[in-house]
Amino acid sequence: MKKICFLHTDEDIISQVRSMLPRIPVKADIDCLCAPSLADIPEYASRAAAEGASALVSWAAEAFVLRNTADCAAVEITLGAADLMRLIQEAKALVQKERPVVALIACAGQCGKPEAWQEFPDAVIMEYQPADAGNPGHHDEQMRRYVDEALKKGADCVVGSRPVCSHASRLGAPNLPLRPSFDSLAGAFQAAEKLCSALDAEKQKAAQLRAAVNNCGGGIIWLNKTGKIVFLNYAAQELLGSSSAALEGRALSEALPIPREDCDTDALLSSGKGCSSVLVRRGGLTLAADFVPVMDGSSLGGVVVSLRELQKIEKEHSELYRKLYADTFSASGTFGQLVAQSPVMATAVKQARVYACYDTPILITGEIGSGKKAIAQCIHNASTRRGGPFAAVDCSIMPPEALDSLLYGTNKNGREHAGLLRIANDGTLYLGNVCSLDMYAQQKLAGVLSDNTYFDPATGQLVTLTSRVRLICASRQDIGALVAAGKFSPALYCALQTLTLHVPALRERRIDIEELTRRYVAEFSSRHKKYLRLEDNVFEAICRFSWPGNAYQLSKYCERLVVLAEGDSIDAGIAEQLLPIWGESYAEGSPENAVNEHERILCALRLHGGNRNDVAEELGLSKTTLWRRMKQYGIQWQ
Repeated sequence: MKKICFLHTDEDIISQVRSMLPRIPVKADIDCLCAPSLADIPEYASRAAAEGASALVSWAAEAFVLRNTADCAAVEITLGAADLMRLIQEAKALVQKERPVVALIACAGQCGKPEAWQEFPDAVIMEYQPADAGNPGHHDEQMRRYVDEALKKGADCVVGSRPVCSHASRLGAPNLPLRPSFDSLAGAFQAAEKLCSALDAEKQKAAQLRAAVNNCGGGIIWLNKTGKIVFLNYAAQELLGSSSAALEGRALSEALPIPREDCDTDALLSSGKGCSSVLVRRGGLTLAADFVPVMDGSSLGGVVVSLRELQKIEKEHSELYRKLYADTFSASGTFGQLVAQSPVMATAVKQARVYACYDTPILITGEIGSGKKAIAQCIHNASTRRGGPFAAVDCSIMPPEALDSLLYGTNKNGREHAGLLRIANDGTLYLGNVCSLDMYAQQKLAGVLSDNTYFDPATGQLVTLTSRVRLICASRQDIGALVAAGKFSPALYCALQTLTLHVPALRERRIDIEELTRRYVAEFSSRHKKYLRLEDNVFEAICRFSWPGNAYQLSKYCERLVVLAEGDSIDAGIAEQLLPIWGESYAEGSPENAVNEHERILCALRLHGGNRNDVAEELGLSKTTLWRRMKQYGIQWQ
């Protein structure tokens, strides 16, 4: 497990941090060390690193010393605007002034950017930042001088570290300790945890790179800027049939016969322009060689030559693509994550689980935002193809030529770029909004589904795909109606009609709305670090809303709730106020119902003489909802 160490010299701050640790949302193991003085910080940082700490967290002058002396990664705790506002309010209460002069004595970075301190109209901020915070011998003395100077200039209150407050107290001046809040601590430890993960990833990449260079299946030759061999890995020595000692220091042409018409190494060394896919024959082997210049600023520092056996390239081609894109094209959703308490959604999920057992193409239908892609990811992850790629494309956002290149690949100037039908080998290809494909693209895809071939206009030939791809298509339109209107390929429709799945709209599964709302609010609360809770009375309005944008619209609405909510909870008032304008009517809200509601509001206003409290009570609406309905229907009443 990752280990983080909090390092400081103040026992009170150490105790404060320890008391907050159980509530800080990090998975790393957190330790606390108390150094005797600032001068001991480097030694204690080294001790923490020796005991396995990947990152250090500190505060104030200790963080400054740590940042400039420690060899391992360090994160500094920084107070936010809310923390500074709290301090100002405490200072006002302490000195009993509406706009006190507050001397803020803190190290650079401890309280954010200095210009931000002037944005608080409730106080006059005098900021002092010690220039030699990293000098333990002068730090406390300098802090005391700043206190003296601030009081002479009329400061009503002094805010700072323990030495600052101690000196101010001796002088009888009002003072407040500068301590990290829970939010600032949590943010620092979360940043440290991410830093640990990044460092682990970098170490792993470096180890993988060393292993790749020394033990990769291809040969690697390093040439200096004069074209002499300075390094060969084991594979290159095997391909050339000679040892590193025998070849180092010699020109590449002495070891490998490079066709001059394909790659002039002298010109490469002078121009710095590389060559790729150069065929070299040596003995009974045919090698493919790539020449990549390595630039040192504006000058050539050397050339890396990579060698591969052509026979091995052809043999490993399919497997290479599968491994290369397995991480890039992946599906995160699983059936266990879906909310399916409603019967209609439970039926759809049950049907999808059955479909996951087969390789037959699937057509998923449903309204915009209903979760068609999420269901496709679940099907992929529950299938035998879950170890392969999951490639997803929205057919409605790309011009036909670009989409064709993306799906089928290109071959320009002898360089082949694989398409998704090849990259997703042994995996799943998801095509969203498949109705957006033009008729030619539909017929081409139908050919792939029927006999795994397609016509390539660049070569004028039929191309046979060697990859095995499971196709899942999605549409929010009625494809049957499009076929009848001559706007969709009957052949493609027939190929997709074997397994069909409909994802119900959110208004058809209202029982799921409450759980979805809770999940979305929890997700965005964590993302925006607001840690909000939902009051029980918010769900009545949310569940009555029609949600024409379905689960996607609900998720964006929940993010808006989290961002705009004040305090630590979300109640019915803010929930009603922030309901979307699009799809304002409720579940049964047809245009006729909208007209009826408009008339009902007008009648009630006339009956009660415009008294909105009485109108809202008669119609069974809150005052906020009544105001929103009047705004929606353009009703003005004086």
